Amino acid sequence: MRPTAERQASEAAEALGYYHAQVQTRVTAGKKPTLHITVESGEPVLLRDVDIRVGGAASELAAFARLDLEQLTAGAVLHHGAYENIKSYLQQTALRLGFFAGRFTSQLLEVFPDENAADIRLHFDSGQRYLFGQVEFPPDSYIRHEMLQRMVPFTPGQPYDSVLLARLSQNLQSSGYFENIRVDADHTQSEGLQVPVRVFLRPVKKRNFGVGLGYSTDIGP
Repeated sequence: MRPTAERQASEAAEALGYYHAQVQTRVTAGKKPTLHITVESGEPVLLRDVDIRVGGAASELAAFARLDLEQLTAGAVLHHGAYENIKSYLQQTALRLGFFAGRFTSQLLEVFPDENAADIRLHFDSGQRYLFGQVEFPPDSYIRHEMLQRMVPFTPGQPYDSVLLARLSQNLQSSGYFENIRVDADHTQSEGLQVPVRVFLRPVKKRNFGVGLGYSTDIGP
């Protein structure tokens, strides 16, 4: 148990940039023995050369130009979580905004513990941005297609953004006409760069009301 705890503590310290941490453990006896872990952090590893850049059409968008690099600047303490977070942000933002061919052309985190230094090289090429194609509704929908089209918050040829797809689903849900809604946008079925949008709808069940005659002792028939 103690060797495992010491290894985990060392790995946790390294994730925060402390590669020279000294870990000590001791166990106090009793009905419930307790493991105590003491960590002396030592000198941290500092970022030295940081090269993070975005190429392709995405480089002109604010979502990519204003990256949060406060923890990834030269002189900052190495933080593996911050490095992984920026990688995840680039990938997820690219997918949200329709850069489906985006990829890392270089991703390197190199640590030099003896020098207390680390270098980062992270290059992301977004490629071209996909566009919205035509929105296809079920042909058997009892709602007029003109009305359905008015709920679409984008037009064919507009740059792709998954937030607008979510808004389309919300608009359809808010109409109260449907009990089940699915909006699909599969970029692998694109023609050129235009992504077709297919909407699947299940109308709410019709409700039947009966009308009959009654009698009240206060008001009569």
